[in-house]
Amino acid sequence: MIRIVLEHHGFRVIEATNGVEAVDKAVEERPDIILMDLAMPLMSGMEAAQTIRKSEELSHVPIIAITAFRNEFVEKAVAAGCDYVMEKPFDIMKLQPLLEDWTNKDFVVHYRRPE
Repeated sequence: MIRIVLEHHGFRVIEATNGVEAVDKAVEERPDIILMDLAMPLMSGMEAAQTIRKSEELSHVPIIAITAFRNEFVEKAVAAGCDYVMEKPFDIMKLQPLLEDWTNKDFVVHYRRPE
């Protein structure tokens, strides 16, 4: 769902299937913003964030962590280098203002909850 909404609003979305791939793609693509699940195989999202923060070229890129682990991982994610933590279930409406602030791109998410 996140990919569909972002692409609909003109964002180019690059996906990774694990933490190692996330770091490699971040180094290669140099994104404007990173949305990262904290629970990934091979390298956790926190480890990937720490690795990304060590890169001079990527140290300024905002990282939004996405987690189902609730409050217990918020402080750890921020300490690892994440700028913001969003909890699952994911609410796309909460992502909109963050992306607008960090990418200087305005967009409106039209989302209707099922009845």
